[in-house]
Amino acid sequence: MADPDRGDGQVSDSEQAVPARRRRARRPAGPPPNAVAEPVHSEPVETDADKAGSADEGTGESTSAVPRAARRWPVIAASIVAVAVIAGLVTASVLFAQGTSRIDDRNSQRGEYSAFARQMIIDLTSLSPSTIDSALKTFQTKTSGKAMQQMQTSMQQTTDLIKTQGVSTTGTVLSDAVTASDDDTATVILVSGWTMTEKGSAEPAQVQTFRWRVQITRINGDLKLTNIEWVT
Repeated sequence: MADPDRGDGQVSDSEQAVPARRRRARRPAGPPPNAVAEPVHSEPVETDADKAGSADEGTGESTSAVPRAARRWPVIAASIVAVAVIAGLVTASVLFAQGTSRIDDRNSQRGEYSAFARQMIIDLTSLSPSTIDSALKTFQTKTSGKAMQQMQTSMQQTTDLIKTQGVSTTGTVLSDAVTASDDDTATVILVSGWTMTEKGSAEPAQVQTFRWRVQITRINGDLKLTNIEWVT
């Protein structure tokens, strides 16, 4: 406290110390100089726009499911169509292969019948003193049934004529066609040329054309000539 008797206006040391203590007491409390301030977390304020967005997200799955399914249907339908087309092509290919195989088998079978018929006509109409024995063997081993009976007498007469008079005949097949066939039988029509010459004769060779209908039968796995007819 100031002394009224002092007129120098100076303040004593005790008087100066009081305000300093008061000033220190009035200083607001705060963190010490070396303290690290903790971050302040504040809760976000949810606005009306955020609420609207949350509501849209809650219903987004149900509203977008239909468009996604609608977009997938064309792809699924195209896949189904593609599978059906592929299956159809595979089936068609199998049927075509089977049909082609059957056609090939049938053509091969017809070729076998045709070759046999041609060879039989050539062997039985191409006769000479040097070939008559092999022709007789063909007649005995490659004919059966009615054909064997039909040719038995004529072959004997032909053999005698060729051996005693030196007659030679030559047969050729001009055309042939298988008119009916299955696994065991076939009917073949042939057109053949036939030429006969006689040794030492001044007469020209005789040339004739014949049409034949022959029946072929598979017996025990071997083809046999079972019927032969001249066709006018």
